[in-house]
Amino acid sequence: TMDDNPSLSKEIKNRYKSLYSGVFFERFVLGKWCAAEGLVYPNFNEQKHVFDDETTDGFSEYYLSCDYGTVNPTSFGLWGLYDGVWYRADEYYYSSREQGRQKTDEEYYSHLCEFTYGLNIEAVIVDPSAASFMECIRREGKFRVIPAKNNVADGIRKVSEKLKTKKIIIGSSCTDTLREFSQYRWDTGSVNDTPRKEYDHAMDDMRYFVSTVLKTKEEGFAAMMALAESDDLQIVVSNTTEAGIVFRAEDKATDTKENFAFSMQLIGQNGLNPDIAVVTDGFHQFRAKLIAQKQGVSGKLGAECFRFPA
Repeated sequence: TMDDNPSLSKEIKNRYKSLYSGVFFERFVLGKWCAAEGLVYPNFNEQKHVFDDETTDGFSEYYLSCDYGTVNPTSFGLWGLYDGVWYRADEYYYSSREQGRQKTDEEYYSHLCEFTYGLNIEAVIVDPSAASFMECIRREGKFRVIPAKNNVADGIRKVSEKLKTKKIIIGSSCTDTLREFSQYRWDTGSVNDTPRKEYDHAMDDMRYFVSTVLKTKEEGFAAMMALAESDDLQIVVSNTTEAGIVFRAEDKATDTKENFAFSMQLIGQNGLNPDIAVVTDGFHQFRAKLIAQKQGVSGKLGAECFRFPA
């Protein structure tokens, strides 16, 4: 267990204990490799995690999250940031199976626009499998679209951490989200940590939001340090928000020239600022600047270029 590790300070141990709950607490803190069973989010408590103020005023930043379904329900979540905490201020939930009619991408996009109340939405975080709906949103040009990170087990762990530290709060008007919290359970018949594929639509759009937007500064710093230790130049396109840094890794290139070309495509596809910064070591900075200039890419280098001796 953690208590058997002499290299961990008391402060670090207490921090880990404050982060984890449920099956993750038993595994990572108590050292018990127990099976995931019961509710996926047993630490969710309506007295702690629900707010009654249904206004969208006072938030400094807004995002939309989306789990898209054709036969299965479609769920949108409107998230607002206030004093370091993200509030799910409203939701849209439509089940074509219950209503007896499927909706088109265009109809869902119309509902999405109505759902934003004319607010300045930073981005719409969308189920990565919903390619046609993402294209529909991009085609209209009103919202920036970000395909969601979709590692289920890691996303559930992150949501559990944010619930434990009360960094996400759910509005009392989000009745379908509240209902799913009480129904979303682990699949005890699965070999891996997998939740049942039922009552998971608001749960999925919430997980997409947390996994994609709520990146801590520590995670961002660790990712940049990993790049700094790499032998080769690699560009990571990032968008900085109050919630941290959202990363998009360019992984198709076989050389630095392609790395710049593919990264600029990635910047355009995600609606990011084309004024880039390149962070790498001394020799690679000099080479990267030359290649960037030849390709017409303007940007800044994160440190002084290496100077060859005369």
